[in-house]
Order: sequence, then structure tokens, then C-alpha cells
Amino acid sequence: MNDFEAGDTLIDAFRHANPVPGEAAAGRRARPSAHALFAEIVAQPSRRAPRRPVIAVVLIGVVLVAGVLAAFAVVDRGRPDVAASARCYEQPNLSSRSIVVAGPDLRTACAQLFENGDLGNGVVPSTFDVCVSDTGAPVVFPAESGSVCAALGLATANPSNLDIRVRAFESQVVSAVQDDCIGYDQAHDVVEQYLDRFGLHGWTVELSPDAAPFSDAAPCASLAFPAANTVTIVPVPDLHATGTS
Repeated sequence: MNDFEAGDTLIDAFRHANPVPGEAAAGRRARPSAHALFAEIVAQPSRRAPRRPVIAVVLIGVVLVAGVLAAFAVVDRGRPDVAASARCYEQPNLSSRSIVVAGPDLRTACAQLFENGDLGNGVVPSTFDVCVSDTGAPVVFPAESGSVCAALGLATANPSNLDIRVRAFESQVVSAVQDDCIGYDQAHDVVEQYLDRFGLHGWTVELSPDAAPFSDAAPCASLAFPAANTVTIVPVPDLHATGTS
């Protein structure tokens, strides 16, 4: 008969069935090496791989790009579009009558329209405010400088950029005319084509009144810009034939 008797409890039965004496196990648990092993296991860092915040990184990138684009739009809004036609308005609002203007000084060009009676009642406003429309075109209003743009929700035009279209026109048309030796009629046609390409309307293209006529000695066209909205064609010698630069 085994050591388990009917009067023993279940716990006593398990104790009798344990092949390792309780005294031996208790001794091993009390050994310093056991405590050291337990401390080493507890001290080990978790081996769980960190979760990479991929979505957070992507969102941060999107926000940064959007911020850069928004900043660029704000900074660039005051620069007129060189391909858009400038307009002079009869009243300080966008619903009033307007006429296309051009030239290095839009205020002067607008004042000329009022003086000629094309706008208003013949009275030339003393000041003009120049803004940039939503399309990027410069727009001129008869009002004190700085008083209209904010009221209409428009950007204030940077004065240093108002003549950018005219300067680009002058540079390109001079090259187109003077790269080869062409006469007056052909040069006149080229200038008109470039004026139309740059949206510069109402300009005068004429033979320079102070120049000698075209001749064998001066068969080639050259250009000059003596006044606002004016291009004069000047005859010069054929530098291409002589090799002179």
C-alpha cells in the first residue's frame, strides 16, 4: 500500500507524490545563485520590436510640404504676372470701367487715360494705387497709394516688379531685330509682333526723327526707347558684314 491514506488531504497526497523532497527544493531556492539568476532575468530589457511611426512620419512630411507651398504663395503674390495685361480702373473698385495699359510707369499711363478723357470726366487723379489681381495682373486705381488693395483683398504690387514685362520685351525684341541686318519694314513688323506677344498695347513704333534715313551706308535696323510706350527704329551700318562687334 502506498503512503497515501484515506485520511490524508489532497495537498498531502501531492506532497507525497513529489519526487524531489521539499527540504532539497527549499534549500536551492535559498541559494545565492538562484537569486542572481532571477535578478538577471528581470533586468533584461523587453525584446519587443519598436513600432515605427510610419504614418506619423508621412503626415509630418505632408504638413511640411503644404507649409512651404503656402509660404511661397504668400511671398509670391505681390509679383505681377508678366504675361497678364495691366488695367487702369475708372473707380477704386473692380466693377468699374477699365482699360488695358502698359509701360514702365503704370501710374503715368493711367493718368494719361484720364487726361485724354478715355476714363473719368477729364480730371486727372492726383494719386494712384497699384495692386495685383487674382490672375496676377497689375491693376491701377485712382486713389491714395495703399488705400485700395487691402480693402479689395488684393496684394500690393511691388513697385520694383511693375516694369518687368517692359524690360523683358525690350531685351528680347532688341535681340530679334539686331541679330541680323534687317530693314525698316521688317523691323517694324518684328516690334509689333513682340508688343502683341507681351500684351503691350498702345505703343508707338516709328523711325527715329533724329536719325539719317536708311541707306547703303546704314542699311540695318537698330532699336531705341526714348520715352515711355515708344520704340524708335534707327538705321545703322551693317556690323555683321564688316565683322565688327
